[in-house]
Amino acid sequence: MRSSGNWSRPLLPALLAVLALTLTACGSSGEKGDEPAAKASKTTSSPKAPAELTEQSLADALPDDDYFPKGSLVTVRCPGDAPCDTPPYQATAALVVSPKLPAGAQADTSGLDERAKYRVAGGEWDEEIKLRAWLYSTDAEPAAYIQQYSGELEKLGRTVDVAPKKTDNGYNYGSRGTREYKPLTINGWKGFYQVQRVTYIHLGGRQTEPRFVVYAALAKGKVYTRVDTSNTVQGRDQADAVRAVTDLLEDYTARIDG
Repeated sequence: MRSSGNWSRPLLPALLAVLALTLTACGSSGEKGDEPAAKASKTTSSPKAPAELTEQSLADALPDDDYFPKGSLVTVRCPGDAPCDTPPYQATAALVVSPKLPAGAQADTSGLDERAKYRVAGGEWDEEIKLRAWLYSTDAEPAAYIQQYSGELEKLGRTVDVAPKKTDNGYNYGSRGTREYKPLTINGWKGFYQVQRVTYIHLGGRQTEPRFVVYAALAKGKVYTRVDTSNTVQGRDQADAVRAVTDLLEDYTARIDG
């Protein structure tokens, strides 16, 4: 499943689209980026960073492959990998991980979902972790994004009920379930997290099995960082899903701070 939100400009309609978790279905021609601002996503267009914190230092601070449990696979590391110039990964630094398969996972040959390639007892298995960070020229920009996005999340309430919608490239999934939002402070970095327990709804009405979708963002100084995860409910506790995100942010922000 792929996000259809476009965060290349911090505009409210795009923000709400991402927060509502409307996702681009099969047949889409590609993903749009969801970075807070385009000017921070490319080295060639970013203002020169202070010597004490550079774009390279954000990349160097990304967790090593062995940070993740044995069996996990780092599929994208930016800068450097081929996909890094495509919108879903455009950031100063980025890391995408496919967690290890649980015991008993079997290949899913149903073809009902383009991303659910395995099944476990009682449900489909499809998980991904995406960590990204952007370096800006001033402290004000990251703080402003946190304030804007957290303010909108507070207004959205606890209920998720978004209908599927046709698009030029196919359709966006609908979603139905519950939402939780809380402020978050880690290592002196301030931000928020949102966790949704939802099912996705196809245009024809078919629903997926429930998932935990966690999105957390932090800012400090000139850096804005976020983690997005999609977690299979079967065999996983919601608190564990949130803890995995906050632990990753704690490790990454500590590495940035040195």
